[in-house]
Amino acid sequence: MKELKEVDWTSVLEEKGVNEATNSFLNILSSILLKHTREVKISRSKAVIEPWITPGLLRCSRQRDRLHILARKQPKNKIITTSYSRYRNFCNDLLRKLKSEYESNELEKNHNNTKALWNTIKEICHFKQKHDPPTELLTISENSSESLHICNDFFASVGRNLADKILTETKGTEENLASEVNIANGPINSFFLSPTDSIEVDSLISSLKNNSAPGLDGFTNNFVKMAKKYIVSPLTHIFNLSFSVGIFPEAWKIASITPVHKGGPKNIPNNYRPISLLSVFSKLLEKLINKRLTSFLDSNGLLSENQYGFRRLKSTEDAVHKLVTHVATQLDKGWHCFGVFLDLAKAFDTVSIPILLRKLERMGIRGTALNWFQSYLAKRDQLVRIESRKSTTIPTYYGVPQGSILGPLLFIIYMNDIHDLQLESAEIVCYADDTAIVFHGQNWDVARQVAEKGIQSVYNWLQNNLLTRNTEKTKYLCFHKTAKSQPPPLPDLRIHTCNSTLSSTCQCNQIQRTKEIKYLGLILDEQLNFASHIQTLAGRIRKVIGIIKVLRNSASIHILKLVYFAICQSLLSYCIGVWGGAGKTFMLPLERAQRAVLKVMMRKDFRFSTDSLYKEACVLRVRQLYIHKACLSTHKSIINSDEHKALLTKRVFNLSLPSAKSNFVKKFKFFAFRSIYNKVNKLCDIKNCSVYACSKKLTSWLLSIDYDTTESIISSPITLIGTC
Repeated sequence: MKELKEVDWTSVLEEKGVNEATNSFLNILSSILLKHTREVKISRSKAVIEPWITPGLLRCSRQRDRLHILARKQPKNKIITTSYSRYRNFCNDLLRKLKSEYESNELEKNHNNTKALWNTIKEICHFKQKHDPPTELLTISENSSESLHICNDFFASVGRNLADKILTETKGTEENLASEVNIANGPINSFFLSPTDSIEVDSLISSLKNNSAPGLDGFTNNFVKMAKKYIVSPLTHIFNLSFSVGIFPEAWKIASITPVHKGGPKNIPNNYRPISLLSVFSKLLEKLINKRLTSFLDSNGLLSENQYGFRRLKSTEDAVHKLVTHVATQLDKGWHCFGVFLDLAKAFDTVSIPILLRKLERMGIRGTALNWFQSYLAKRDQLVRIESRKSTTIPTYYGVPQGSILGPLLFIIYMNDIHDLQLESAEIVCYADDTAIVFHGQNWDVARQVAEKGIQSVYNWLQNNLLTRNTEKTKYLCFHKTAKSQPPPLPDLRIHTCNSTLSSTCQCNQIQRTKEIKYLGLILDEQLNFASHIQTLAGRIRKVIGIIKVLRNSASIHILKLVYFAICQSLLSYCIGVWGGAGKTFMLPLERAQRAVLKVMMRKDFRFSTDSLYKEACVLRVRQLYIHKACLSTHKSIINSDEHKALLTKRVFNLSLPSAKSNFVKKFKFFAFRSIYNKVNKLCDIKNCSVYACSKKLTSWLLSIDYDTTESIISSPITLIGTC
């Protein structure tokens, strides 16, 4: 850092060209980095041994190994074999004792440091996933260089190949499709790249994660953070130059592709997801743009409310709730619903850059700002890197970089106008490319016709945007309230590319029907009883038992509870507002799984009293977690509302409930949450509490009530229940 402190940045600060200033900056930094660092390979003999292995244990192990050799040479000598067995058992006992003591000390030492504590827990339980380099890809050709070239060519051309297939079918061109994007109805306001300053850049550098992989330039986040006070000034100058002239530095356009295995045979490139490793300086510049663009889009309301992906204050839970609520309300009105779940093939890799630029222009990104995005997206290069081997660079013409900062935001901008489609009796819900469309009709035949017509419009939109539907993973469900109301045999749901009106002769692409589907981590079934999701979740909860068993020999009950809350309760809490109102019998497998984990954690016999178990562990039951979620969520939404203020002046505090024609709809969030809040508030007065006090009071009260009382809050009117 001493040499860096003495660097004269005049050559960078006086430069007016973005690329020239960037190259000068990188050359200075690279020369310093190369001068003061070197690559070191640690031999196996000098590798670090486990920290609990003491010199005494090493001597013990060597003596054990010597006795083992003697025992193998003289297997009939009972004195030697017995001596070896006893000494081996002594060594193993000593090893277990030292390891347990070390783990206990580490857990206790780090109990106030959450990050260090979890690193210790991961080491003890072997949580750390081993991302082995995809060396199998090096064997797809006769030599590794050719294999790397094949992989790189595949990743670089996958978007172009899928787009060319669509263009061949439609006999169109990318330029014509881009020109068809209507930019006349864009916002009056234009996006402006406001200059940055050294304070903002300094703050961004400080927020960098320490363990991110470097790009091709080799600059790690740690190095940049250590050198922060010396490089902030030239970096700020480069970033402002980039903003003012609308050019993204060429040196930061090269991506190092790391293939991450998704599943299937490991020697097939299609079974890998290409993750772009970009320069840390590129990410800093992208963060500045991302902050400004997000603010512009939000302040002008340019993104659809039904797009939940990569957006502030929106989550997968919100998307699932929106979808399920819409289906439930339509079923309650007597409609028949088709839910079509689209899966796009290589979605991020197939984004058309000319079409994306037109969509950006339609949203008010014009002039210099549009030039900046054109510079950022165009003429990008990539190479594939596996271990120390690298391919040559290949240009990319499609897609947004996976692993970049701007990529997700640009993708949802690209997908945004799918919500502008004028679909009859339909609702579209998206989380990035995970798209669900619900169609409804007065009977099953009408609903199917509406769905087929709507899907045709969606298919045309996909083709116009050069996006490809994954035919195997795109499926549909027929939602119905009861088994008796399920649909009769219906004609296949198809995407028509022919002129035939007869289903019997049509050979167009068929969308497969399924009884259940996993959407954003929640398994949806046709009757929305969530039986499959609960059964699957119970299996995942039971897997936590093994983790607890490994930890409980060295961890205190306080640490074990931290693990329970972080792993088990987080699994239980995900989307519990959607599925937590399921029928009592459906919940039994999950409740048994939760009790099994708690009994192992608390070292209790399997016949131990359930009520005593929950009170001793101070843990809420699954249903109580649902009640807590319902009350807290409702309390947050009403605490500062006019409705809340008006109800406080009345003798009875009762929230109004949405109208419902059937009991079916009463188990869903939009109805059940307010109903549960009314019941709980009569027993545990929470209406005047702050959000924090409400949460604490609810938890304390829920721990004091039994199973039957808990169930009655959800399923029936309250009678003879103690108040808090």
